Amino acid sequence: MVFGGKLFHPALMVQITMESMETFCKPAISSLGSKSLSRQTQHLWRRPPEGVSKLNWATLHKETGTMGVRVIIRNSEGLVLSSLCSTLSFITDPVIAEAVAAWKAANLCQALGFQRVILEGDALAIVQALQQTMPSWCKYGQIIADTRTILNSLPF
Repeated sequence: MVFGGKLFHPALMVQITMESMETFCKPAISSLGSKSLSRQTQHLWRRPPEGVSKLNWATLHKETGTMGVRVIIRNSEGLVLSSLCSTLSFITDPVIAEAVAAWKAANLCQALGFQRVILEGDALAIVQALQQTMPSWCKYGQIIADTRTILNSLPF
């Protein structure tokens, strides 16, 4: 795999990505109360059907307008196929941050040529908006429209 203009073995890229995600997640986990953390640890990843990949996205949003995006794609055996960590500035609304994360997740699927993918996020408003067929006129409607366009272009 080529990353940052250098050639890396795929196993090394997975290791680097997992370490980056751990570093990225530590501040979010340490800032959670024990009640929030116990609710999060109860959510278990469920395998997708055979031949289908599952993409999970999540965000970390700070009041300063900085957000982090985590995306991980696993196959039906739970093996990591790809992941993405990203930061963006000047996003002050957590719902918009989630919409942007879903858009980045869809872009990753398209760029890597994934065909049969289940997307899973924890922002109900974004998940529901992506499932709708009617245009969304809310403040993040254009991001939803762009994400739907990408998802509809994927060969299923």
